[in-house]
Amino acid sequence: MNKQVKRTSPLEILVGEGFWLSVGGIATTGIGFIFWMLLGAIVGSSPVGYATTAISIASLIAGVLNMGLRYAVLREVPVHRTEAFSAAIFLSIIFGIAGSSLLPIFSNLYEGFSPYIGLTYFLTLALLIGIPAAHSLIALQKARSYTILAVGSSLIRIPSALLFVSMGFGGFGLALSFFIHTLSGTILCTAYVIFIIGLSKPTVRSITRVLRVGVANYPLTISTILVSSSIVTLGLLTRDPSEVGIFYISLGLGTASGMFAHNIATVALPVLSGNNKIGHEFTNDALRLGLALTIPLTALLVLLPGPILSLIGPDFASRPIPLSIIALGMLFMGTLLVCISRLNSEKLYNKVALLGITQLVTLLSTLTVLTPLIGMEGAALAFTLSNVTPLIFSINRGEIIILSKAYIILGVILAPLYSLILLNFNWEYIAIFTIILSVLVIYISKFIRNDDISLIYRLFLNGIKKYSRKS
Repeated sequence: MNKQVKRTSPLEILVGEGFWLSVGGIATTGIGFIFWMLLGAIVGSSPVGYATTAISIASLIAGVLNMGLRYAVLREVPVHRTEAFSAAIFLSIIFGIAGSSLLPIFSNLYEGFSPYIGLTYFLTLALLIGIPAAHSLIALQKARSYTILAVGSSLIRIPSALLFVSMGFGGFGLALSFFIHTLSGTILCTAYVIFIIGLSKPTVRSITRVLRVGVANYPLTISTILVSSSIVTLGLLTRDPSEVGIFYISLGLGTASGMFAHNIATVALPVLSGNNKIGHEFTNDALRLGLALTIPLTALLVLLPGPILSLIGPDFASRPIPLSIIALGMLFMGTLLVCISRLNSEKLYNKVALLGITQLVTLLSTLTVLTPLIGMEGAALAFTLSNVTPLIFSINRGEIIILSKAYIILGVILAPLYSLILLNFNWEYIAIFTIILSVLVIYISKFIRNDDISLIYRLFLNGIKKYSRKS
C-alpha cells in the first residue's frame, strides 16, 4: 500500500493534487499533440476525420450513459471506499452493454464508416469503466499515481499507430491505437484501485447510493457530452471528414489550455464535500489559481493559432480562427467548473441541473444554426457560448471580480503582442515573449500572490526531499 501524503490545509491538498493532475494533463496533451502532428502529416486530414469521429461517438455515448459516476465516486469513494467503487464499476459495465444499441445509427455517417462501429463499441465500454476507475484514484488523493498510469498508457498510442498505419489500416489504425491506449489505462487504473481498497460484490444499497448521487450530479457530465456531440453534429451537418478532423484538433488544443482550471475544480469538489467549514474564500482561491495558470496558454492560442496548427500539418492551419475562438472561452469554462464544484458541495442540485440544461440548450441551438452558416467557426462559437450562458445562474460577486480581472490581464498581454504579429516577427519569438509577459503581468497584478508562490515552492521542496530519501 502506498503511504498517504499528509497535507496540512485544504489549499495544500488543492495545489498538491492539482499539480499532479496538471502534470499528467500536460504530458498526455503533449503526447496527443505529437501523435496527431506525426500521424496527421502521414495520413492527412480525411483519415484523421474518420478516426476522430469514431472516438467522438464513443466519448459521446460514454458521456450520455455514465450517469454522473465521475462525481459519484469523487463524493462517495472517500467515505464508502470499496462498496462505492465496486458499485460504480458494476453500473459502468451495465451502461456500456446498453449503449451498444445506439451505435448502428452512426454506421452510414460517412462512406466506408461502418467498419469503425465494432471498434467504437469496445472503446465505449473501456471509456465507461475508466471514468470511475480514474476518478476513484483522484478521490483517494492518488493523483500522482493516476498521472503515472495515464501517461504510461498514453505513450502506447504512437508506436501502435505507426505500426497500424504502416500495415495500411489508415484512419482505422489511428482509432485502433486510441482504443489500445484507453483500454490499457482503464485496466491499470482499475487494478491499482483494487490493490488499494479491494473489490466486493456490489449490493443493492451501494448501487442505490452511488446511482442516487450520480443522477443528482448528472448535469455535471454535460460538458463531456457537449464536446463529443459538437464533433458528431459537425460531421452530420457538413459530411466532411477533413473539416471534422481540423475542428477536433482545434477543440482538443483549445480545451487543453484550460486543463489547470479543470484539474483544480476537480480536486476542489472532494475537498469541499469533505469539509463543510470551508467557505467561499477557498473557492475564490481555487478559481484565481486556475485562471492564472490558464491565461498564458490562452494567450498563446489566441495569438498564434495558425503556426501552432501548422505543426500538425499545413492543411490543419488552413482554418485557424476556431482555435482562437475556443481558447478565448477557456476562462469562462474554468469559472463555470469551479462554480459547479461549489454548488455541488452546497447540495444545490436544482441549480446545478439548471446549469446543465442551459449549457445543453445553448450548444445545440447555436450549433445547428451557426454551423450551416459559417462552418466550423460557428461550431467553435457555439461551444464557447455554451460555457458563458450558464454563468448567469451560478456566478457570485467574488467570482465575477476574479473572472473580470483575468480577462483584463489577458487583454493587457495580447495588446502589445499583436503589434509584433503585424511587424511580421518570427512566431517562435512571439511565443516566448507571450509566456514571459504573461508571467510578469500576472505577478505584478497580484493575481498570483507571494503566499501562493511560497506554498508551491514548499510543496516542491517537500516532494524532492521525500523522493530523494526513497532513492
